[in-house]
This record gives sequence, C-alpha cells and structure tokens, in this order.
Amino acid sequence: MNDSVISSEDRPKVKIRMNALSVLGCILFAVGTTFLIVTAAINLGSIAAGEDMEKVQCMIFGRIGLTLFLSGLAGLAITYARYCAEKRIVKDGYYLEVPVERIYCNTTVYKNGVYPWVMLCRHQDVRGRNHYFRSRNFWYYPAEYMGKNVKVYVGKNSYYPYYMDIRDNVIIH
Repeated sequence: MNDSVISSEDRPKVKIRMNALSVLGCILFAVGTTFLIVTAAINLGSIAAGEDMEKVQCMIFGRIGLTLFLSGLAGLAITYARYCAEKRIVKDGYYLEVPVERIYCNTTVYKNGVYPWVMLCRHQDVRGRNHYFRSRNFWYYPAEYMGKNVKVYVGKNSYYPYYMDIRDNVIIH
C-alpha cells in the first residue's frame, strides 16, 4: 500500500449520497411519525372522553406507526453509517493509484430505457493477489477514464471497503 502522507486539502470531500435506501428511509420515517402522532391524538381523545373502543385502533395504528418509524430510522442509520465509514477511510486510510481496466454496461439496473456504465479497476498487491474495485453507476459513457489512473482510498489493514475518487465524480463503495 502507498505510505505517502496526504494533506487534508488533497483529500476528497465525502458527501452523503441519496440512494434508494435513504429515500425510502425518509418516507417511512415521515409516515411512521405521522401514524404515531395520530395514535397519540386518538389515545388522548379517547382518554378524555372515557371510551374503551378506541384502544384497539390505537394499538393497531401504534404498531403500524412504530414499525414504519423504526424501518425508516434503520434505513437512515445504515446510510449514515456508510457515510461515516467512507469518511473514516478517506481520513485515516491510504490511497492507491489504480488504472481503469475496463468499462462495461451494468445490465442489472435499467432506468428510462438506459443501462448505466461501470468502471472496473484492478490492483495487484505485493503477494500477487488481485483486488478489483468497481465504481458506482455512471449514466454517461466515461471513456475519458479508460487506461487512466484513479485514486482508490483503502483502509490501513484491508483493501475493502474502499472509496474511489474521480476528479469531478466521487465514487463510493
């Protein structure tokens, strides 16, 4: 691994990416919170009126709300944990200069009639083992990176997880 010292100005800024998990987490969190607020309002209203019929509704609404709230919170927590891990890799790890070996079409994702492009980089360590680093999806053909070196930030003791930095495009894994 590269033991060079990197100043804080040279390190890329890590940003939280909005992916499907974070969007779903926000939606479930909001809906769950709404259910819990409605449940609390119904429960307070039934206590004030002295009705027992509302307890079943409160239990159903409360459980649905709590389930949605916790699911949304879990999605947001996972997104934030990934962000913190990526930030730690860039701050404390090393970087490798790795050439882009291949650009291919990711046929597992399909959006608006288009398949995204993915870059694959290969690094051979001192023991002769190959380590492959895959970029995130690009919605344009990144031909200008073919054969060029990109920085891949890795941890001190492991090549995975990693953080791929490309000048204008920051790639996180």
